[in-house]
Amino acid sequence: MDRIFKFDRDILDGKDIFVRKNLNITEYPISHWHNFYEFIFYKNCKGNCVINGTNYEIGDNCLFLVTPKDFHKINTENIEGSYSINVSFISSALDKTLLSELEFTPRAVYNIDPLLQNNIENIYASFNLPDSAVKNIKLKGLLNSAVVDILTYGQKAEKETKHISPHVQKAIAYIVENPSENITLMSMAKSLNIVPDYFSKLFHDSVGTTFKDYLNIVRIDYAKRLLEESDLSATDVGLECGYNSTAHFFRVFKKYTLTTPYKYRAEKRKNP
Repeated sequence: MDRIFKFDRDILDGKDIFVRKNLNITEYPISHWHNFYEFIFYKNCKGNCVINGTNYEIGDNCLFLVTPKDFHKINTENIEGSYSINVSFISSALDKTLLSELEFTPRAVYNIDPLLQNNIENIYASFNLPDSAVKNIKLKGLLNSAVVDILTYGQKAEKETKHISPHVQKAIAYIVENPSENITLMSMAKSLNIVPDYFSKLFHDSVGTTFKDYLNIVRIDYAKRLLEESDLSATDVGLECGYNSTAHFFRVFKKYTLTTPYKYRAEKRKNP
C-alpha cells in the first residue's frame, strides 16, 4: 500500500490563487490530498480521475473540483495537443457565500460551456500578468465566476445547501483545510471575535450539529481515507487528523464508525 501524499499550501508560493498549465502529460497517479481547493480543466485528454474511491472518466472538455477533504489521483494518456489547467486556491480567494456550497463537492463537469472554458483560459492568462492590485482583483473575479458555474453545472451536488452564517462558513473552511490543528470551539470563537456560547448556537443552527461533532466528523472522514489508502500506522493517522492521544483517537473513531481503526482497515483491504 503506497503512502498517501499531502501537499501543503506553501506550494502556492504564498498566493491565494496559483495557476499552472500542463502540456501533453497531465497525470498524477499517486493518491494525494492538499489543504487547499483545486479544479482541473482537461482539453483533448483521456484517462480517469479517482476521487474518494469513485472513478470519473476524463475526456475532452471536462473539469473536476476537489476540496481539502478529497483524496484523489489522476491517470491520463499522453495525447498530442492535450493539456490541463490547474487552478489552486484557498478559501480567502472566494466570496463568502460560496464556501458553504464547497462543503458538498467534489464536482465533475462534462461538456464544458465555451464561456466557462474561456473564463478558465483567462484565469491562466491573468495569473501570468505582472503583479498588481488590478491583476489580483481581476483574478479573483474570474475565479469566483468559474466556481459559480462549476457548482451550478457540476454533476455531484450531494444535498441542498441553506444559508450559513459567514462566521460558520469561515469555521468550516478552517476545519476542512486544517484538520490536524488543535481546534476547539473556544479557540475558533476567539479567532472570529465572537462569544463562544453565541458561536456554539450559531453553528448548531446553521449546520444542524454541534461544533464538536462536526469537527470529529471531518477528522474521522480523513482518518477513514488515510486508513484505506495509506500505510500510515493507526497512531500516525490519529496524529494527522488532530488527535494527540491514540486512546482518544480510537474512542472517537469507534463512536462514529462502530469499529476500531485496525478492523476498519482490515475490512476495507479484504473487500476493496
